[in-house]
Amino acid sequence: VGIDNIRLRAQRDPAYLARVRPLTDVGGMIEYKNGAGGIVLCNLNFKANEAVPVNAAKKQSLFTTLLRNLKVPFSGGKTVIAGASGLRYTPVELGKHATQFRNERGWFGDPKRTFAALPTGEQTFASVPFRIYDFPTSPVPTCIMLGGPGVPNGCPERVSGIPVGKKADALFFLQTARIDQSRDSRETKRYELARYVVTYADGKTETIPLYQDEDLACRAPRWAGAARLTAPTKQRPRGSSSGTTHAPMSRLPASRWSMAKTGVASPCSLR
Repeated sequence: VGIDNIRLRAQRDPAYLARVRPLTDVGGMIEYKNGAGGIVLCNLNFKANEAVPVNAAKKQSLFTTLLRNLKVPFSGGKTVIAGASGLRYTPVELGKHATQFRNERGWFGDPKRTFAALPTGEQTFASVPFRIYDFPTSPVPTCIMLGGPGVPNGCPERVSGIPVGKKADALFFLQTARIDQSRDSRETKRYELARYVVTYADGKTETIPLYQDEDLACRAPRWAGAARLTAPTKQRPRGSSSGTTHAPMSRLPASRWSMAKTGVASPCSLR
């Protein structure tokens, strides 16, 4: 005889039921009434790397929704939760520093597989509003790309001097990369693909490394899950993953970096 599921039921007195209300049937979220207020238990296990990548995005969405419904402000502290109420976002203009076309004139050199389907203008990915740069009346580069093997149009190995010029609690980056093969899950070595360097007004700098299969590629990034585009896609080539930039429908990790100190950050470099 095999048993697939077993349920244990506990009998609670009315006083307990009046002050304790489970929000899920597995007990992961519970509301405890306490006078005029209360406490909400949110038992979520956030991992650096999820075995099932979509779980990272689901957990963050659940947590963000809970905080938003509780009207929790996060704009004044060091911890910033994307999507929480009270946050004010200001886009950083990248047009003057763009180095590559997202259409068949550039990207990674294959005119059949580009990022031209990326929606432009005001767009929200992973609960963060972004302004996707485009210049429809003139054929100019529309994204920042670093140079590498097979990358057309002579992209540089480093882009510097991106002005921020504002005080901030966090920076959000919308990024992607071409990863032809994911790292073996048993491998412990980390591979840095690129890095952001933020310079404060006093000259001090902070370095933000981007690691393969953590911040870039098919796995959900550490901070903000992955925003999936709804643009039409073509069949992915063999050996590629949904995290690479081969297909129009790709994962765009929206990474968050909390400022080590609240200060003017300018300029920013990408290496």
